[in-house]
Amino acid sequence: MARRRAQADELAPSLAEAFRELRNEFRADYAIGENNRFTPAPRGVASTGSGADYHYRSESRFLRAIERARHYDRNDMVVGQGVNRLCANVVQTGYNLDVQTGDEKLDAELEKMWWEWAEDPDLCDLEGEKTFYDLEQLTLRQTVVDGDALALLLGAGSIQLIEAHQLRTPAYFRNKLVHGIQLDPKTRQRVAYYVMDESLDPLQPAGRGDKYTKYDARSADGERHVLHLYDPRRYTQRRGVTALAPVGETIGMHGDVQFATLVKAQVASAFAILEENVNGVQPPVTGRPVTTGSSSTETLEDGTTRTNQGISPGMRVKAAPGYKLTGFSPNIPNPEFFPHSMLLLTFIAINLDLPVHVLLLDPSKTNFSGWRGAIDQARIRFRQIQQWHIRRFHSPVYRWKLRQFAEMYPDIRAKRDVLGPQFFNHHWHPDAWSYIEPNKDAAADLLQTSNLMLSERRRAMRLGMQFKPLVQEIIEDRVHIIREAQKAADALNAEFSGKLELTWRDIAPLPTPQGITGTLDKEETEPAEPTKKEAAVA
Repeated sequence: MARRRAQADELAPSLAEAFRELRNEFRADYAIGENNRFTPAPRGVASTGSGADYHYRSESRFLRAIERARHYDRNDMVVGQGVNRLCANVVQTGYNLDVQTGDEKLDAELEKMWWEWAEDPDLCDLEGEKTFYDLEQLTLRQTVVDGDALALLLGAGSIQLIEAHQLRTPAYFRNKLVHGIQLDPKTRQRVAYYVMDESLDPLQPAGRGDKYTKYDARSADGERHVLHLYDPRRYTQRRGVTALAPVGETIGMHGDVQFATLVKAQVASAFAILEENVNGVQPPVTGRPVTTGSSSTETLEDGTTRTNQGISPGMRVKAAPGYKLTGFSPNIPNPEFFPHSMLLLTFIAINLDLPVHVLLLDPSKTNFSGWRGAIDQARIRFRQIQQWHIRRFHSPVYRWKLRQFAEMYPDIRAKRDVLGPQFFNHHWHPDAWSYIEPNKDAAADLLQTSNLMLSERRRAMRLGMQFKPLVQEIIEDRVHIIREAQKAADALNAEFSGKLELTWRDIAPLPTPQGITGTLDKEETEPAEPTKKEAAVA
């Protein structure tokens, strides 16, 4: 009886605690605020809250994350190609500039001046190596991989790109900057950027460094001198973080899975012959030893030794007397390998804003509807990245070049003074994507245009073409067709002495616009019969 009572006393507190926990689960609190085995307390996070910069407060860890992401981009079999796919889908062949000052002559002049600068590496790039299109690609790629980058708009008229690891805090400014960014103490606006001077020796790593160059964020009139290219996720975030941060461990897991499967396949293929000695009879000595691979001796804890036999391709394995060896041909890779690898690849792809089928360039794992749905969703994000790229890089660079053009040419400056803010009006049109179903998609575009839901200009820009040059090319091509066709028609008419009455339409008829139908009236060779009313009057 005493023992039973003691057991009840031990059981009662545990039951009470269990019911208490069960009752707490049904409270109207947010479960995410509780710490348990499913929602453990995050490491390095203050429960009282902190700004976004707090989470990468260690400069050494922040730089290590950048270099690790670069390592993935260089060496991983998947990540670098995924970044290629993302940049190719977003930037494509470059963005199209549409100048909109309201003065057509000025628009054409500014557009010509812009492209002359943008397509000349000696004018566009400080190193004289890259066009503006190359800088478009690099700024997006470095933002994805490194997390951020700087573009310095130099007074000489060229652009200098600064990589993320050069933006550092000097030792004498410790705890006063955010990894190289100086903030205004009241408004928290960026005041200046501190860039560490790098050695020209490419074999020297970037050290702590004592030499830094300070670049003011804006000029005296408030115009930007430095473009900080990053895509923040919080309002208080001052530096960018690599897009590969959430999947750093997943990338390592995927590499381990591939490596382990390769090793298993090599081991499984190493055994060429399995010999079985059933009766324990020793084989005759032939004078040539049996190849069994290398061996090593291991001393165990009890003092005994054990010989570990290595393996090698084509080796022969002898069974000890009384033992039976059975050949084994494993299924490598096993059936679980493929879905698990696809799951890891999916995690990597979605963090690069890509469908896994685009990452692998292989739509065979889905049907057409699944492919189209995934592409449509991905393009929503691609458009967001395009608009971010334009806001952060393209538009500030264009306004900066217009100010330089106005300072260089008096006639441009005079028009700027007359137009005022309208002088800077423009629009960037990113390249669109090719039709997935050309007939249906083209018909949808035509329907939108004919119903005044889409302008001809925007439709051309969506297809990656500039509207004004496109119209000019169409007119020039048709004029050339009509002129040459009329010449041929006149020659034929002259050759047959007026027996023919050919026009250019007989030689090179233009296609009828879609949606327009018509019929040709039969030529009347005889007078028409009078109607009943006409006959009665007669």
